[in-house]
Amino acid sequence: MAKNFEEAVKCYTVAIEITLETPNHVYFANRANAQLELHHYEECISDCNSAIDIEPSYTKSYYRKAKALYYQQKLEESMATIDVALGFEPDNQDIMNFRESI
Repeated sequence: MAKNFEEAVKCYTVAIEITLETPNHVYFANRANAQLELHHYEECISDCNSAIDIEPSYTKSYYRKAKALYYQQKLEESMATIDVALGFEPDNQDIMNFRESI
């Protein structure tokens, strides 16, 4: 399966634009994931923040934001962000594993 992250960014951008009146956090979080894969860390963080504003308990937003911060060498911010995710899902193995790697 080919992973075309640039196309994914375009598609999620369209989805975000047509749902501006009732924004969907998943669209922002998924576009953030594509941005993360493209190494567009600032864009990823921005999309994660938008997703968090819409749905503060959606842990994938914190997870992806923490990864982007980590790749920018912002380790304290990354740790603080992943700790928020752990507060919502303390048994999430992916989140726990990433926290251990910071």
